[in-house]
Amino acid sequence: MIKEHSISVRDLIGFLYRSGNLDNRFNAPDLSERGKIGVKAHKKIQQQYEEQFPGQFESEVYLSCSFQEKDLLLSIFGRADGIHRNDNEVTVDEIKTTRVSLEDISELLDQNHLRQCMCYGYMVLKKEKLKKINLRITYYNIDNDKMKHLSFSYSKEQLTQFILEIKEEYSQWLTIKDEWVNERNQSIKALHFPFERFRDGQRKFSVMVYHAIKDQKKLFAQAPTGTGKTLATLFPALKAMGKELAGPIFYLTSKTITRQAVENTLNLLRSKGLKLKSIIITAKEKMCINNVFKCNPYNCPFAKGHFDRINDALKDICALDGHFNVERIQEHAQLYQVCPYELALDLSEFTDCIICDYNYLFDPRAYFRRYFEVKGKYIFLVDEAHNLPDRARDMYSSQLSLKTLRELKDFVKNSDSKIAKCTGKLETEASYYFLNEELKEKWTVKDSPQDLKEALEDLLREIAAFLMTPGYDSSKEQLTNYFFDLNSFNSTMERYSDHYISILDAKNELMTLYCVDPSNHIKDMLEKGNSCVLFSATLSPLDYYKQLFGAVKDDYSLVLKSPFNQQNLCMLVNPKISTKYNARQYSAEAIVQNIHLITMHRGNYMVFFPSYQYLELIYNAFVKKYPTIHTSKQTPYMSERQRESFLESFKHSPEKTFVGFVLMGGIFGEGIDLIGSRLSGAVIVGVGLPQIGFDRDIIKDYYQKKIGKGWEYAYIIPGANKVMQAVGRVIRSHEDKGVVMLIDERFIHKPYPSIFPADWSHAISVRNEREMKKILKEFWN
Repeated sequence: MIKEHSISVRDLIGFLYRSGNLDNRFNAPDLSERGKIGVKAHKKIQQQYEEQFPGQFESEVYLSCSFQEKDLLLSIFGRADGIHRNDNEVTVDEIKTTRVSLEDISELLDQNHLRQCMCYGYMVLKKEKLKKINLRITYYNIDNDKMKHLSFSYSKEQLTQFILEIKEEYSQWLTIKDEWVNERNQSIKALHFPFERFRDGQRKFSVMVYHAIKDQKKLFAQAPTGTGKTLATLFPALKAMGKELAGPIFYLTSKTITRQAVENTLNLLRSKGLKLKSIIITAKEKMCINNVFKCNPYNCPFAKGHFDRINDALKDICALDGHFNVERIQEHAQLYQVCPYELALDLSEFTDCIICDYNYLFDPRAYFRRYFEVKGKYIFLVDEAHNLPDRARDMYSSQLSLKTLRELKDFVKNSDSKIAKCTGKLETEASYYFLNEELKEKWTVKDSPQDLKEALEDLLREIAAFLMTPGYDSSKEQLTNYFFDLNSFNSTMERYSDHYISILDAKNELMTLYCVDPSNHIKDMLEKGNSCVLFSATLSPLDYYKQLFGAVKDDYSLVLKSPFNQQNLCMLVNPKISTKYNARQYSAEAIVQNIHLITMHRGNYMVFFPSYQYLELIYNAFVKKYPTIHTSKQTPYMSERQRESFLESFKHSPEKTFVGFVLMGGIFGEGIDLIGSRLSGAVIVGVGLPQIGFDRDIIKDYYQKKIGKGWEYAYIIPGANKVMQAVGRVIRSHEDKGVVMLIDERFIHKPYPSIFPADWSHAISVRNEREMKKILKEFWN
């Protein structure tokens, strides 16, 4: 079977001949502002040539060539900036923009400029059956609009030898990849499900995942705790990848603990014969092995000369298999003195399963450009998908602060007058937006602040110009941070649509371009892959999430029942207590008494609250009334060690009752496994409504106008999801047994019963303490 591969001229030369330092200070300008300047300059020069040499110049010429060797077919493609034809001579022109003085250019600024041009020259020469061809590198100075040409001439034999050499070298990398894929696919073909039987619902889930991948669809799945979601998604995805229906796999999640579950599942499958390369990509700061986190050759020895060593490091680590966690990559990076984060990104292209956070697909500031600039055959497995909507709102929103603009102006006033002048202009124009006759502190505007566009882009150009000047300057680091923030705001303005609204905060002098409805952005990014599975134990109601994820009519859906025995969970509802804000002081004593009744059976318990303020109120009252009961509470900004210490209090088979007071939807509200006697029950105080506020009301107004469900989409469903996650902490295995008490009058009224899963249908609405004691006694006995 012939393996087909294709690569652009730019990527090919950039990969094989990369050299020099890693300097991430200039990534933002290089990727955005410099790119815009380059495109504009190219068009200008090409237009001049077309007018100056009518009929003799052709711009943006698509070219390609292919090579087949044994079972490998390599296609190389690209666009030549221009081709000149004059007096039977053909010249291929490669245009490069620069800020270097043309008087100082006597030779190539970068040998790769000529190497790219040689590739295009070979393609033209072969297509038109020429014996020789001229090549020209045109350097265009964007500051003074002047050009300088460096000319070269090559014979057919010279360019043929060059292209065969790079084809041979790149084919070695492709052979490494292809040989591994063959070995991987053989192991997948022989792989059996790692257990004797599927869990209840797990087989159905796996079959639906496989069909979604085969049919190139999206699958929305509500799969309760105990279904074995990680294995139910990975196993069929691997089987599909083994048949080369799609791949690689991107396992996307928002929590570190979930990534560990993926790693454990893959290791289980490896123990059954699977050969698979997997990698965890995490934040650059967490992977850094330098004593200071600064990605430039002046502050980091791993950045200095990184590209001189990276291909040797990559070829060596590609010979290994298994799972590449942060520690393993850091060890290898240390050995070769390269940046571990950049090594991980390069290595990911030779792996089969990439485990990472949501932002590497969805965040416009952080997504993997090497993968998601164009559509691929990727499989997206989006775990804990109920977290994605709010995360996406943050990702696609951006802010402009007058305070930050003043700080920038003060920072550059003595070093760069152009930046200071542009900053002052933008600050002045932005300040007009905060003037209002009604003296409001905060309000919304439907349209984006397009009047700021010109001043903002002028400022971005000046900062980019300064950052692109040669040499080290300590101020560049801080200016890069300003550039990131301003460029993010500019990019959000370009994305702005009727799914956005502008929020003006006069008190804090802050302008926010707020993405109320991220569904189109989520949909666009999911379509970068072959197929996608979005799943969670609490993806309910499904229609709500499908709306937020931009689902289309023929997408697949699946709702599974809990695999656990319903009778193992004693579910009580106390509808006689109000937890509404105005009633909290009056109902505190009754809530304390209910908590005590639930926790009378010896064990470990969690009590969930919608806010820290409410938590403190009930915690203090409980401790005062029952000082002998061992208790602890969640506090804001707990360190990793404090979190671990809190969870360690939930001991197996405790000698005394322990009660932990925690926040609904917080760090202990989901993603933790307290199996067996480590958790005997939970009390959920309130329906978990997000705090009523300005931003939430914007969401409410938007969806009320769009589909007539504003209150449900902004408050009720997000709150109910926190409740479901909290309840889900209690029963984590078939052997678990526990009790849950829901305290609030609203739990028995519409729309809550229809939102909560059918597995809660056995919940008992208790009328008094006597009845509660009787039910609990019978349950535990």
